[in-house]
Amino acid sequence: MRSMILISVSLLAACSDSGVTKYNSAPEVLITSHVDGDSVLEGATETILGQVGDSNHAIEDLSVTWLLNGAETCEDSTPDEVGVVLCDMTFGIDGGDIALTVADPEGAGATARVTVDVEAAEPPNEPPTCAITGPETGSVGAEGE
Repeated sequence: MRSMILISVSLLAACSDSGVTKYNSAPEVLITSHVDGDSVLEGATETILGQVGDSNHAIEDLSVTWLLNGAETCEDSTPDEVGVVLCDMTFGIDGGDIALTVADPEGAGATARVTVDVEAAEPPNEPPTCAITGPETGSVGAEGE
């Protein structure tokens, strides 16, 4: 009987519950409107679209951050009910490095990046100019010259 008790206690100790582990999956993010190498015009405003989601958090619980050349832009941008998020960006000739970052309430995050080529804007069309350079005042010329 004593050996039965020892075996039972040993089995109970070996089968102790270590608890339930909670897993937080990282959110997903994608820039959908542009891909690497797309061209944009310097000084023109482009609407950049992205898509965010998370398998274990509601979309309204996710926070997004848009970056253009490392500087935050579109600070008030929030995803709609299906995770679409947009930002109107105006590109300078200094570059077009776009990043969209998403974070969930537990601190997991992801970033999508796209680099677009910024083309210099054409100078504005201006009317031509002209100046009359001759004949000089008081000069005389022959007919047909």
